[in-house]
Amino acid sequence: MGNAESFMQLPWLRGRQNAEDMEFSGTATEGSLLAMGAWSLVSSSGFGDLEGDGVPRGGTGYQRPDNLDSGSIKKTFRIMSYNVMSDEKVHVNERMKVIGKLIEHHSPDIVFFQDVNRNIYEIFKSSSWWNLYKCSVSPEKAILKVDHFCMMLSKLPVRGFICKLFKDSGMNREICAADIDTGLDKKLVVATSQLESSTAAETNTDKRLAQVDELQSLFSHFPNVIFGGDFNWDENKDGDFPLNNGWIDAWNELKPGENGWTYDTETNPMLKGNNSLQKRFDRFICKSEDFCCKSVELIGIEAISQLSKTNENEISVLPSDHYGLILTISTE
Repeated sequence: MGNAESFMQLPWLRGRQNAEDMEFSGTATEGSLLAMGAWSLVSSSGFGDLEGDGVPRGGTGYQRPDNLDSGSIKKTFRIMSYNVMSDEKVHVNERMKVIGKLIEHHSPDIVFFQDVNRNIYEIFKSSSWWNLYKCSVSPEKAILKVDHFCMMLSKLPVRGFICKLFKDSGMNREICAADIDTGLDKKLVVATSQLESSTAAETNTDKRLAQVDELQSLFSHFPNVIFGGDFNWDENKDGDFPLNNGWIDAWNELKPGENGWTYDTETNPMLKGNNSLQKRFDRFICKSEDFCCKSVELIGIEAISQLSKTNENEISVLPSDHYGLILTISTE
C-alpha cells in the first residue's frame, strides 16, 4: 500500500559490514543491484565502494517511468529536512499535521525526516500527500522499529534506497541514501542521518567526527551528493565542521552573515526552561559538479495556533523543537 518500497536483506554482502546492518529497498536482485547505478557493494570496505562512474545507469533492476520524458524534466529541485521530535507527550498528531501542511505548501521533491517513530510514520502515511512520494521505509519495516529512525521520501523516481549503520555509533545511528533519477543525465545521490547526540555524560565528539568522515568518504566517488539532516554539531565542542574534497555547507555558502540556528532556546518556546543553547544542528552539506545551491531557508518557525505545552505555564507549541530546512538546487 502507499508508495513505500519493499526491503530485502543483502545476505550476499561481503566484508566487515554485517548483512543485518544494511538494507536495500527495491525489487532488484544482486545482479541488477550492481547494474542499477545506485552502488556497487562488492568490496571489503563496509558499505562497499560506491562507484559514481562507470556503472550502467539503467540496469535490469530499474526502468525509467514512461512519463519522465524530455518535456517534463525539471532542472530545479527542492529538498526538505526536518527533525520532527518524536516526543509523544506534546501534541504529536497536531504537530505532524502541521509538518504535513509545510510539505503541501513547499512541495519538496525530496524529504528527509529524522527522529521518526512508528506512530509518526502512521500519521504521515495516512496523510493526503503521502502517495505523492516513494518512502525509504516500508510499512512492514516501520512496524518493527523499536527506536526512532530516519527516513526519506521522493517524488522523483528512485533507482534504490539503502540504509547502513555507522561503524562507530553507540546509538544505532545510520546513513539512509537514495539514487535519484532526475531525468537528466546527471547522477544525484541524496542522503540523511541523525549523527550521534551528546549526553550528560559524553559529548560524543569523536563519534560525530568519525561519522562525518565515514559519510564523506562513502560518497566521495559520486559527482553530485546532497546530504541533509541533524548533525548535532556544536562548534564550541566539536570545532569547525570538517568539509573535505569539495564538500560545502549550503547555509554558509548562501547566507554567510546569518546564524541559521535550527535549535534555539531564545526563539523556540518549545525549548523554554532548557539551558540556553543556540546551534545550527541541522544543515545541508553538498558536493556537486552539475547542480548548484540556489537558496536555503528555515521553516516551521511559527507557533501552532491554540496549542500550548503545559509545564508551570502555558507555552506555545511549534511543529518541533528543531526548525526545518528547505534547500533549492538547480542545474541552471
